[in-house]
Amino acid sequence: MEHRIRQYLETARSISDRKSTPFLFEFYKLVLHRAVTGYGPDHYATYSLFDKPISLRGWREYVDKKDFCKILRRHNKKENFRVLEDKVLFGQECLAGSLPHPRIYFTVNYPGNDSTFPNAQADGIEAAFDDLAQGHYIVKTYGGSYGINLWSITKMVDGIYLHNDQTTLTSREFSVLLDTSGEGYLVQEKLEAATSLRNIMPGIACGSIRVVTFFQPGGASLTPYAALKLTTIGPVSDNFGDGTAGNMLALVDLDRQCISKVVKRTESGLLRQISHHPDTGINLIDYPLPELEQAIGLAQRCAAAFPDIPAIGWDIVITDEGPKTLEGNPMFDPVIPQLSSDQGIKELIEGQLRG
Repeated sequence: MEHRIRQYLETARSISDRKSTPFLFEFYKLVLHRAVTGYGPDHYATYSLFDKPISLRGWREYVDKKDFCKILRRHNKKENFRVLEDKVLFGQECLAGSLPHPRIYFTVNYPGNDSTFPNAQADGIEAAFDDLAQGHYIVKTYGGSYGINLWSITKMVDGIYLHNDQTTLTSREFSVLLDTSGEGYLVQEKLEAATSLRNIMPGIACGSIRVVTFFQPGGASLTPYAALKLTTIGPVSDNFGDGTAGNMLALVDLDRQCISKVVKRTESGLLRQISHHPDTGINLIDYPLPELEQAIGLAQRCAAAFPDIPAIGWDIVITDEGPKTLEGNPMFDPVIPQLSSDQGIKELIEGQLRG
C-alpha cells in the first residue's frame, strides 16, 4: 500500500513539474482517473491522459492489456493460438506457405514431435553450434515474448560472443547454459534492417514494424494501425515494453506513409514526444517510409494465411532483400492502436473487427 501511494504521489509530482500546474490538482485528477477506470498511474501516464481534458467517458474507452485481451478473445479463439505462439511451428507454416521468414537452423530441446528442423539435445547441442558458420544469430525460446530469454550472438572462431552482456563463451559453455535452463529454443538467422532504415534503427536489434490486421467476415483484410519499434544503441531486442526497454515507438501515418509521432519514456516515468533520434540525430517526424507498402502487403498475405485468428499484430522486418515476418501476436498490446488513434478503443475495436 505504501509503495502504491508513493507511486501516485511521484507520478502526480512529475506531471505537475512538467506542466507547471498545482501538484494537488494533478494528484486529485489522477485519483479520479483511478476511481473511474480502475487503472493506475502507469495507464494514466502511458496515454498522457494528464494532457487531455477530463472526460469520464473518454477515460473509460482506454483499455489496458488485460481488458484488451478480453475483447480480442471474443474474436480470437485460444485453441487456434498454437500456430502463432509456437515460433518453431510458425516458422514451418511460413516456409510451407512461401511467407518470407528468418531461416531456422536448428532447435534446442524442442518438446514438439512435429518439427521439421533438426533438434539438438544434450551433447548434441555443442556439436550443433560448432557446425554453425561464423556470423550473427538469434537464439530465443520457442514460446517466449517481450524479448525475454533472447540472445543476440556472434559465432566466432574462438567461441560465441553474447551481445546481451558482452561476454564470450565456448560452444560448450553456451550449450550448458541453454541445456540447464529448462527451456526449449530455436536458433535462427539474425535479420538486418534495410540500409535505408539503419539511420533510424541503429544498434544491435534489427528494429521491426508492427502491423495490425483484422481479417473480417467475407475475407477482407483491414490494416488500421502500424508503428515502428525504433531501436536505440544498447538493447538486443526491439521490444518497446511501454518504453521501459529503452527503445522508442514511432506511430505511422498510413495515408502519407511516414512517421507521424514518436514517443519515448523519460527518467520521470512519463512518455514524451520527441522529434529526433537520440543516437543518430535524424529528424523522425514526417520521415518517409516507402518500405511501409511492402510491410503491409506481407502482413495482409499473412492474415489471409491464418484466417482462424482474425486479429493479429505482425512483427515485420524490412531487409535489403525485402520484408520478412518475425512473428504474429494474437494477444497484442493496445498501446499502438490507442496511441495511433489518440483515443481509447474499447468500442472502436469491436466495430473494426466486425467490419
